[in-house]
This record gives sequence, structure tokens and C-alpha cells, in this order.
Amino acid sequence: MLGITLGTRLARTFGVLCGMGVSAFTVVSVPLSAWHMTWGWASTQLDGRLPWITLPPALALWEESWIFAWRGVALPMAPGWEWVFHQSLWMLLPLLGLLVIFHALIPMRQRIYQVSRITPMRVDQGSYLQDVVDRLRRESKGPRASVWIVPLGGIQAYALSGPISGHAIVIHQGALQQLPGPVVEWILAHEYGHILHGDTRSASLLILGMRSVHVFDLLRHKFANLMLRVLFEIPLLRLLTSPVSWIFRILSLIGRLGRRVGGLVFRLFDTWASRRMEYAADRYAAR
Repeated sequence: MLGITLGTRLARTFGVLCGMGVSAFTVVSVPLSAWHMTWGWASTQLDGRLPWITLPPALALWEESWIFAWRGVALPMAPGWEWVFHQSLWMLLPLLGLLVIFHALIPMRQRIYQVSRITPMRVDQGSYLQDVVDRLRRESKGPRASVWIVPLGGIQAYALSGPISGHAIVIHQGALQQLPGPVVEWILAHEYGHILHGDTRSASLLILGMRSVHVFDLLRHKFANLMLRVLFEIPLLRLLTSPVSWIFRILSLIGRLGRRVGGLVFRLFDTWASRRMEYAADRYAAR
């Protein structure tokens, strides 16, 4: 069982990394690649120097303006394609690091609220449900896990994990009201099996990766709007507003498409892995 569980977990983690990679490539690396190609073309075609544009007499007052300070400036040769990879990492890794810290500091109550959209209640130590999970922990020599109840109808339960807040098993009030005790114990054992096998870690990794890409895309969108406003306020550059707007729209469309494809890649691996993860958790609960 351990080999199947390990292989399944690795497959799901690989799916997470592939999904994150596709999303990051389209959101970050594609714009950088377009900039790199434009840079290389310009440095070759312009002989390493930006052209000197002579302004008409009506615009002579703008000769010393910062708007035209780029005329005749030396243009360095474009670096190799590894520059795109390095810049992509430099842009995403700090953001991912900040999100990791933020993610680690989220308390378990807030994590559950983000899923259920209703405030959960933690089961007291020494209660029946917590005793069941503690017994499972002692028998399996696994990690500690708290039990939380969500005041909602319906039969549902799931497991969550956090770097600091630890592990938790969440069960709906409806399951406790409608199911007999042995079935509730089996559900708790099933969810603890997910925690014991590390199934909740890949989900946290996916959330962090996709959030970092989404936040980067959001910041880029804010920067694009700011740039368009600046261009519109400068009369000489107002004509550039429309083409620049279309460029950002195309990049935004590519980014959204990439995030969808990345999510699809993850779901393909997750569909294959989830069934085996559920089987492994069932075997643990029925042992």
C-alpha cells in the first residue's frame, strides 16, 4: 500500500508542478520572451543604438524633455535565452515566498472558513470525536489532528493542513446527525488516512503556486492601467494608448488561457491520482 500511495502522491505533485509551470510560462515567460525577441531584433537592426528622431519646429520646446531622452541612446545586445528563465524566477520566487509566509500564518479556523464560508467550531480535547482521532494517531504513530464541526447540513468531511496550524479534520453537522457512530468513526479514519499519507500537501502547493501566478497577473494588470493613464495624460504619447492597450489585452488573454490550461493539466493528473488516494484512505479506514 505504501508504494502505491507514494507513487500516487508523486504523480499528483508532478501534476501540480506541471500546472503551475504552464500557468507561470504563459503569464510571466511569454511576455518576457516577446520583450527578449524585440530587444534582440532592435539591437541587430539598429546597430546597437536607438534612432535619433528630429522633431519638427512646432515641437522644438520638447527637445530636452524626458519624453525624448531615449533618442540616440546606446542599445546593449540582448542576452541569451537563459535571461528569460532567470527573470521569470526573479519575478515569481519573491512573490511566492511572501505568499508562503502569509499562507503559513493563516489559522486553521480561517482556512476552514475559506472553504465552507461559515465559522467552524473546534471539538474540545477529550470529546468523543477527538478521542477517535487521537486513538488513530497513537495506533499509526502519525501527526496530531484536530476535529472541527461546520454547522451545515449534508454529509461531508474533508482534511486540511497548514505549516503552523497543523492538521484538521472537518465534518459537517449533518453527518453527525444523520449517520450512526461507527460510520462517523470510519469517516474520521478515512480523512485521517489522507493526512497520514500526505495527500493534503500537494493541494496546498497548488494553491500557493496558482495564487502567486494570479497575484502577479493582477499586479501586471494594475501596472498596465497605470501606464495607459500616464500615456493618455501626455499629449505627444496619447496616440500610443490604443496599441499599448491591445498589447496588454493580448498578454492578459494569453495569461488567462494559460491558467486554465494549467488547471486542466493538474485536473488530468488529479483525476488519476484522486481515485487511488481515496482507495488508500479507504484501506486505512477499513484496516
